[in-house]
Amino acid sequence: MDNDFLQQYCPQCGFCSSPGPSLPKIGVPSDRVHQLLASNEPPLDCEIEQFEEILSSGSEHLHSLNQRLSQVRHLLNRLTAQSIAVEHQLLISKTLTNPVRKVPCEVLEQIFSWGMVDPMNATIGSPDDSLDARDFLWTVSQVCSTWRVLTLSRPRW
Repeated sequence: MDNDFLQQYCPQCGFCSSPGPSLPKIGVPSDRVHQLLASNEPPLDCEIEQFEEILSSGSEHLHSLNQRLSQVRHLLNRLTAQSIAVEHQLLISKTLTNPVRKVPCEVLEQIFSWGMVDPMNATIGSPDDSLDARDFLWTVSQVCSTWRVLTLSRPRW
């Protein structure tokens, strides 16, 4: 079967999913290779042919692998950027569709008034100290601009 037929390219990024040209394997038994590496003995003529074949095609194979790695890195960078963009869109959508945004001002005012009479929220400082961070109204006024307007719109809770 034709090797080009097996190669499938991604229409969006051009990445080729096929393994590409393969490097010929060393036909010499690994024991023999270790023996040759451990000694100064020259390889046999048939072994030299195999090693030369690997040397001749190895650079091309390495170049092909490096190109594919570059494609994969580029694809990974694009996918990472897309993932970050989707996460950002999800965060924005969650924030904008949060149910607390739909709570009517009257309900919030009622909740705030309950917070003022709750002995657990009583402060030690002066009741006139509007900058006391332990004060319930000061705390809720820092949540968002709507809550701040609500807390400041009432002369006295």
